[in-house]
Amino acid sequence: MEYAKLTRTKVMTPEETQRLKAAITEIASILYKNTSPEALENLEGIEKTVRTQMLSSVSPQIAFFLSNKQQAQIKDDLDKSRICVGELSITEKQAQKLGLEPRTHLSPVLEKCSLRLCANESYQNAEEELEALTGMKVGHSTL
Repeated sequence: MEYAKLTRTKVMTPEETQRLKAAITEIASILYKNTSPEALENLEGIEKTVRTQMLSSVSPQIAFFLSNKQQAQIKDDLDKSRICVGELSITEKQAQKLGLEPRTHLSPVLEKCSLRLCANESYQNAEEELEALTGMKVGHSTL
């Protein structure tokens, strides 16, 4: 399916926009308090810190749009999968519903990025490039 079709969203109401802005401001405040002063000395440090914090603390919490009821119904062993927005615990049933192959630890988008890098680089270099581009560390043996 075309990427543009997959990424379309509904327009938020003004109230939802305000709530989202308030939540983002609160998240930014918490992350700032938990950032070392050295990481804020230059733009590169800020970029890397924000990306790391987003991938580890924020994105995995909002990546799934499953309701609490759906999540409660799924009683299954969790498996860690790396996706472009961080690392996510996905049950076998969720993986099946999302079209992930068994024992796959990379999302389709992250896998495509990995394959493109591997085609042009050694696996070791691809590991380093993937981390530099996405912030996600994926061992060269997984690629």
